[in-house]
Order: sequence, then C-alpha cells, then structure tokens
Amino acid sequence: MQARHALATDPADAERCIAVAVRLLPQIEIGSEPKAFAAPVMQRGGLAPWQVLRIKAMVEARLTERISSAEMAAAARLSPSHFSRAFRISFGDAPKAYVNRRRIARSKTMMLDGSDSLAAIALACGLSDQAHFCRMFRRFEGMSPSVWRRLSGGAGQIERPAVAVG
Repeated sequence: MQARHALATDPADAERCIAVAVRLLPQIEIGSEPKAFAAPVMQRGGLAPWQVLRIKAMVEARLTERISSAEMAAAARLSPSHFSRAFRISFGDAPKAYVNRRRIARSKTMMLDGSDSLAAIALACGLSDQAHFCRMFRRFEGMSPSVWRRLSGGAGQIERPAVAVG
C-alpha cells in the first residue's frame, strides 16, 4: 500500500519500498502462512495453543517495556516454574532469550524500513542504550548493527551510482 501511494507521489520512495519488499520475500515460505500468524501446534509438555498466542501477543505489544517471566506465566495462567519449562518446550528458548530475539528482529525491520539512528532504534526496541543494543545484536547476529544495516542495504544508506570501467 505504501509503495502504491509512493508511486503516485514519490518514485524514489516507491523504489525504496520495492527494494525492502524484495529483501523480505526470501524470508516468506511460498504456500504457507507467515510464521508469526501460523496456528501453534500443541507439544507434549508445552504450552497450549491459546497460551502460545497470548504470550506472542503480549511480547509483541510490550517489546519496549520490561517483561518478566512471572508476568508471562500469569498471562498463561501457570506457575512461574511450570511456565518456564513449558515455554522452553514450545518456543525452544528461555523466555528472556525469546524476548531478546524478538527485539533484535524488530530492530532489523526498523533498520531496513527507516533511517533512524541506532540509539533511537535501541530505545524503540526496549533496550537501555545503543551500547547495550550493539552488544546484544552482535551476540545474536554475529556482527554489529551498523555492519548488518550496510550489508542489508537498509534505508538511510547512500546509493552510489555504478562506475563504468573501460
């Protein structure tokens, strides 16, 4: 929708929207639902599908805030210890690691879609400052956010014209 509007008003912005869409397409499996909205599968000893959906929605809605395991357990109507065990079975990660992965995923989307500074992105993703963001991003992605943004061709990068040789 944004690209269609940009086509009529700003062709350069439309090109940027199309480039972002092209970069995101390989992440989508053809013929399947996006993973964020796929119906959860009940695993033995894991969370019930309604609990998985509730926890996912809670985390996405509160990424900018501190989310404790006890709060997630209360939302799932489980004791904290039972919740932690069931969460790990359903999500394959500890609650804190899952929340941090979602923060990094949101930061990557923000780096591709906008030209915000890394400090602004860090705050928008619920991290204390740019240094904390850079440490966490490097831990999950193996490179700094600025290098990832440059390699991914995120917004805010200067487009240099190709130089003809010969």
